[in-house]
Amino acid sequence: MGKTSNAAKQKWNSAHYSQVKASVKPETAAAFKAACAATGDTMAGVLSRLMLEYAGQAHRDPGLTPSTKTLKDRRKAAAVACGIVAALQAAEERYVGNAPPSLSGAPQYEMAEERASLLQDALDAIDEAYGN
Repeated sequence: MGKTSNAAKQKWNSAHYSQVKASVKPETAAAFKAACAATGDTMAGVLSRLMLEYAGQAHRDPGLTPSTKTLKDRRKAAAVACGIVAALQAAEERYVGNAPPSLSGAPQYEMAEERASLLQDALDAIDEAYGN
């Protein structure tokens, strides 16, 4: 690629994009790269979606809705959904595990146990359907 082509690309990119720099631990970067490679996403795409979601604008951009045209697309969407559901399930389990013994029979404790169980059932069902 020639010098002119690189200069033109850099000029266009600087006019249309902003760079965001973050320093993270090497193991965090490696895990992120591996997760992106496993799902077929680009790191920039995942970070862009995260930033828009965090800013409360993800629902406004139809380009952020995962494609479900092909089985590969649906499996990718299921993997993303599994990640979210697994995080919720882990949070419920942490709540149950960290609750003081005096709460063991309380309704909120029992509801957290039930939510954790239902979320695990959902993960199992998605895994059975899509083999993620």
